[in-house]
Amino acid sequence: MALVKLEDIKKLLDENKINLKDLEKVTELEEIKKKNEKIVGLLDKFEKMVNNKKISASKVNEILENITVILNDNLPKRKARKSNSTAQKEKKVEDVENQIENIEKS
Repeated sequence: MALVKLEDIKKLLDENKINLKDLEKVTELEEIKKKNEKIVGLLDKFEKMVNNKKISASKVNEILENITVILNDNLPKRKARKSNSTAQKEKKVEDVENQIENIEKS
């Protein structure tokens, strides 16, 4: 494996008219794509459980409310001060995952 020098990277960026900000946007989009794939996977599991009637209607409503909160929290907003909301969002995602796992086990 060859080592890449910073000058080589800069040269490639200049030759291809690639802006570093564009690369940052691509990275952000890749992260969003991964999160979306995870959400879709959880929704697929959820749908299978609902279809197999392994989950009660009240539990369905609770999980759907949690998913709605997660999706609403992830909507693009103006950049705000750093807060605890990220930790809260991650906890909500974990709660939904745990609920689904617990239902699958029972």
